Amino acid sequence: MADHKVKVTLDSNNVVGATPNQKKLHRDDTVQWTCKDGNLRIIFAHSPFTSGALILDGPGGTTGKETIATPKFKYTAEVTTPGGKVFSKDPDLIIEDSGGGPGEKGETPKKETPKKKTPKKKAKK
Repeated sequence: MADHKVKVTLDSNNVVGATPNQKKLHRDDTVQWTCKDGNLRIIFAHSPFTSGALILDGPGGTTGKETIATPKFKYTAEVTTPGGKVFSKDPDLIIEDSGGGPGEKGETPKKETPKKKTPKKKAKK
């Protein structure tokens, strides 16, 4: 189990960024978001956490730590400036599924071989 932090920023052009923008996490890792540029809200369509949380609020710029439960997920990061304006971005985090399927311990998932097309015979006149 590892602890991960995602740094959310709001630049001078009001563009929200996340560092890292993509990150591989594992089940049972913890993740926390921080932002020094305003209040932070992280929103999920489906909770990837053991707690079932769909929204993580970070008044003052830091969310609580959450434990990862499910594979790859996307979220929206919203930054609210001291003036009350809201800016957002949709980065994503990738969770490595260590649940025991193909791809575990360096295995490569098997690919299906495409069927070969046989040329059509021309009709006789």
